[in-house]
Amino acid sequence: MKGHLQRLAPAVDREMRDMAERKRAERRCEERRAIAPCPADGNRGKLAGGVAHDFNNILSVVSGYANLLQMKMAKTGAAPKELVEIERLS
Repeated sequence: MKGHLQRLAPAVDREMRDMAERKRAERRCEERRAIAPCPADGNRGKLAGGVAHDFNNILSVVSGYANLLQMKMAKTGAAPKELVEIERLS
């Protein structure tokens, strides 16, 4: 990318215009919120819900493996404190 510095200024200009348009859209949305819900608000909720769902799926896997390791280590001796902490937090 160092050889393409001439592309930097147009890219920055384009991003600044996009940011300004997003801010204008947010302001319009805030102004209309008193009248009716903004469509973007529903999308944020769906996105947040989807991210939370995916994150919980990952945490379930971590918790499951921590539980399996804890059971295996219980046969041979005490589980490491980090493993116990993962199980406690999940």
